[in-house]
Amino acid sequence: MEDAKPHTRFILIFSPLTQWYGILLSDLGDYMGTKHKLEKSLVIRKHLERAKELNPNDPTTVYILGYWCFSFAELSWSLRKLAPVIFGTPPTSSYEEALEFFLKAEEVKPGFYSKNLLMLGKTYLALKDKENAHLWLTKARDYRPITTEDKEVGLSHTQWDGTLENNTYS
Repeated sequence: MEDAKPHTRFILIFSPLTQWYGILLSDLGDYMGTKHKLEKSLVIRKHLERAKELNPNDPTTVYILGYWCFSFAELSWSLRKLAPVIFGTPPTSSYEEALEFFLKAEEVKPGFYSKNLLMLGKTYLALKDKENAHLWLTKARDYRPITTEDKEVGLSHTQWDGTLENNTYS
């Protein structure tokens, strides 16, 4: 990825390129570890924000921004303590900010992605809004799988079945 730095200016003027640059940096963090991912997190967000500016009607970019926010909102205590060592001031976000992005993605293209439906449900759960959590988790559970990923998301819905049926949430 270091070889890509001189081309960043070029990447920033094309929405799909800047979106995928952010995605690749994030995926590289999965491979290289938490420290690398934390170090690159603000760069990732910058590229995703720029991609959204260039193409505000791309629900995928908006979804990924929501996922970025959700990930930092649910950051573990130990990682919150590690982050200042790396950054000084670590990236922060909230479930409310994540929710805004997930809802915007759904507004741009309703039902475009099963994971967006699931993340809406999980975000409402984190916000203790049981009624909306039930609504979105039900939509996620009932989503007709098209891709392998949709099927995998569908399998993860089994953890929600009792929750949905009994309308009880932890």
